[in-house]
Amino acid sequence: MARPGSASPALLAAVALGAAALHQLYWLLPLALMLGLPALWFGHPLLAALAGVTFLVLAWVFQPRQAAPPQVLAVHEAPRLYERVHAIADALQAPRVHAIALDDELNAGALELNRGVSLRPVRRVLVLGRPLLAALDTAAVEAVIAHELGHFSRQHGRLGHWLYRTRQSWVALKGQDDAALADPDSSAWDRAASGFACRFLPWFDRLSLAHMRHCEFEADAIAAREVGAQALARALSQLERLHSGMWLAGARVRRQLMLHHAEPPQDLLAREVAAWRDAADASPQPAGGPDDEDDTHPRLVERLAALGSVAVDATWPGTSAGATWWSAEGWVAVVGGYRDDADPAYWRMAHRLLQRLAPAPDATPERRWQLALARGEPEPDVAAGNTPAALLLGARAALRRGDRDTALRLALACREQKTAERDEATSLLVKHGLGTDVTERRRHADWWRAVQRRRAAAFEQLDAERAQGRIGPPPLDAAEQQALRAALCEEPAILEVEILGQDAQVQSVAYQAVVVLLRIQADADEDAVGAAAHGLLGWVGAPALLRAVQVRYAGESLTPALAQALAAAREPGTRG
Repeated sequence: MARPGSASPALLAAVALGAAALHQLYWLLPLALMLGLPALWFGHPLLAALAGVTFLVLAWVFQPRQAAPPQVLAVHEAPRLYERVHAIADALQAPRVHAIALDDELNAGALELNRGVSLRPVRRVLVLGRPLLAALDTAAVEAVIAHELGHFSRQHGRLGHWLYRTRQSWVALKGQDDAALADPDSSAWDRAASGFACRFLPWFDRLSLAHMRHCEFEADAIAAREVGAQALARALSQLERLHSGMWLAGARVRRQLMLHHAEPPQDLLAREVAAWRDAADASPQPAGGPDDEDDTHPRLVERLAALGSVAVDATWPGTSAGATWWSAEGWVAVVGGYRDDADPAYWRMAHRLLQRLAPAPDATPERRWQLALARGEPEPDVAAGNTPAALLLGARAALRRGDRDTALRLALACREQKTAERDEATSLLVKHGLGTDVTERRRHADWWRAVQRRRAAAFEQLDAERAQGRIGPPPLDAAEQQALRAALCEEPAILEVEILGQDAQVQSVAYQAVVVLLRIQADADEDAVGAAAHGLLGWVGAPALLRAVQVRYAGESLTPALAQALAAAREPGTRG
């Protein structure tokens, strides 16, 4: 029987099956064509049968599946945690998990791996975020665990899990839309599939969200019977407040720590959790992410009402669950893996860059405001102007304060200017879910897809012109160039740094671009070096700049035209 506001379970199951089949088709159709076309061309029955069998075998072996969690804990690494999780599962009459894994999210999750069209056995994995273990006490984390295990419980239908997994697979495919549109070498098949995902998901959400939210209520009810409604309500409320604090203070506190410490502090996670708590306490209401209308989880107020809880303890715990379940040395090892960008080499690069990014005495208010945002400092108390750059920076500052209404107004005003800044304003609208209703947010998403197509064309134009030696001076001031060069030279694998500028014109929009050319050692990780350089490059220059990093190994050469243009137009960027 269908619940009010949702489709019938039979219809949802049929839609989920169709969606899963379409997702499988995206991955397997190129393989089918590769095997089937030769068979059709030669028209031999034996060859056709062989191609069919080969396709079925490869489809079973290489079918898409959820990626395994990044760090799976062995039982001997967390015996107390495994003991508690198994005890809660037994109390809930839920199947025990096969493994517990850690990630860096302020969240928890229940994964069922290797399910679908597969003979592989089901593997249940409970994923716990290190920030969750560091921010909440044992009672609160046990309540969250009970909720996640409630999804595994025999009292919980498998349809909710199936819908959630199907939706997540299409969300991941939709996430490839950015890369497909920005990469001129992406195939037409990838572009078509990601475009279909963008149109399919809103329809699928409207059909299935009511059921998935019901599953969350059901998991809450199962957990509340074991740990108590008050304990679960307290855990959910503290998580909501922590997420709000993370939105308000997350980037700021990380930049401040990078500014003042040449190495990541050993208590990095504890410092960030403390900053999130302070920001949450100072904020009169939750702030940050998109509204709950597109979320698979119900709003907190609805979940608390369903639990029958009124008064919620707002006191932060003194001792974390992680510190209780691990020894002191074990907990240090657990939090030591927190965040990829806490890598000491990247941290040193960021520290050098932020230390040198200081405003000049004659810097404009917009420039001071921009540098304050980059360094994680309070923005100067100056009135926002009406230029596109000022409107964009004002929207970013409003988001830092949690003032979503002002951010929406300024971002929309920036878009009306029809300049390169409107791309970044559109990105803010989509990334932070700004908008008065679902219809407006979907219109923003359509704008963002148009922006991506235009920027992809701009990057393609820049690549072609750069190869022909059409370059100019970088659109950065001297201090920014020196700071960026010094930061990149902190990486021993980088042998040479060149910073240059380019211009592009697409659909009447004029773009300026800053491009970093890197020459690295032959044994260096090209992707890792490029990603680090691109991250640091995002902290300098005007917000509307296009930014590109081109990495080549020591034995590779530039095109003759580009090499000649660099030799003629700029000083060498080698070390020393």
